Amino acid sequence: MSEFTAIPQGELGFSRRQILEATVYGAGALALGHILNPAFAAAEQQDESVEARGETIPRFAGSGRIETAIAYQQRQDDVRTLVLARADKPADALPFAPWANQANSSLLVVPHDEVPGNVMAEIAREFGGQKHEIVLAGKEGAISSNVEQQLIEEGYTVHRRGGDDRFETAAGLSFSVLDKYKRRIEQGEGLSIADFSYNIASGSDEDWAFAATASAYSARRGAVLYSGASDVHNDYIASAVSLFESREGVKPKVNVFGSKAAAVADALGIEVNLRFDYDDPLWVNAAYLEHMKGVKQAQAEAARYIIASAQDFPDGLVASTFFRWNWQEGPVYEERLLVLTPKDDVNPANIEVTPENAVIIGGTAAVTEHSANMYAQAS
Repeated sequence: MSEFTAIPQGELGFSRRQILEATVYGAGALALGHILNPAFAAAEQQDESVEARGETIPRFAGSGRIETAIAYQQRQDDVRTLVLARADKPADALPFAPWANQANSSLLVVPHDEVPGNVMAEIAREFGGQKHEIVLAGKEGAISSNVEQQLIEEGYTVHRRGGDDRFETAAGLSFSVLDKYKRRIEQGEGLSIADFSYNIASGSDEDWAFAATASAYSARRGAVLYSGASDVHNDYIASAVSLFESREGVKPKVNVFGSKAAAVADALGIEVNLRFDYDDPLWVNAAYLEHMKGVKQAQAEAARYIIASAQDFPDGLVASTFFRWNWQEGPVYEERLLVLTPKDDVNPANIEVTPENAVIIGGTAAVTEHSANMYAQAS
């Protein structure tokens, strides 16, 4: 984080003095964890199995990243549009999560060059046997023509959405997300153009966790934009912000997720609304969670969570896509806040996670039972 003053005192629920007295790594992480999340202390004081007390947090998991996505999506049905994204390239897929939400769509992940039989079966189930539209996330560099051909042979209508690279793809999607958002305003859903946001994160593969939180924040009222090392990449951000202002007559809210994204926004002279300006994606996610906790409290809404690994990209990618319309009840939006967690520990944000308000995405190799128990013990 470049300046602690960038995030106001109290937004994370602790003072700047407490932050400065603890470091993100090593013993300092434990000290800061005690300050922020009672689960750290509770786990040291209590080893009783919460599973034995019937308090296990529900878990959705498969044998791999593709199967995990299917396991969660199986609670969805009667879907009319479905997005297929590449399973092993997070930056290619994450911007499509907000688009899928605004399009009232489902999202599954596939290998670059084929549609496995289990995914094809899940598509048929979600479509109820109908041949609806499938959107491929990216050009052939992301998802090959073989995938497209497989789907066409099955009778599906297939379209691609994507630019020459992930930076152009994210920018292009942002305009489509905005258009869909404006249609929701026209339909009287209580939304405002002033609440729409562009959420900037680094577009590199190794920074996927920053983008996962940006994607989660974008789920209902925004779009993801990617920053990069090249001026060409960052020009897409400047163009999107400028076009929004010229079309809508107001400046968009711009939020940054991570120090790299913050540096780019500052260099472009863009006014930043929310600045989650940390070098560690876990602390970016914790800041987002604390902010959203305040938003939920102000709106008198109960927070609901989806817990995923902060280290294991596939499960984190899958989790970031699960902000869906409730198909059974009609246009009822179910928003879950994304909790990135260390494999065998808890997120440092001071949030109340219970078996009633949270689910875990991924198997115990991604989020261990010890970690799950620590969350439940603190509830």
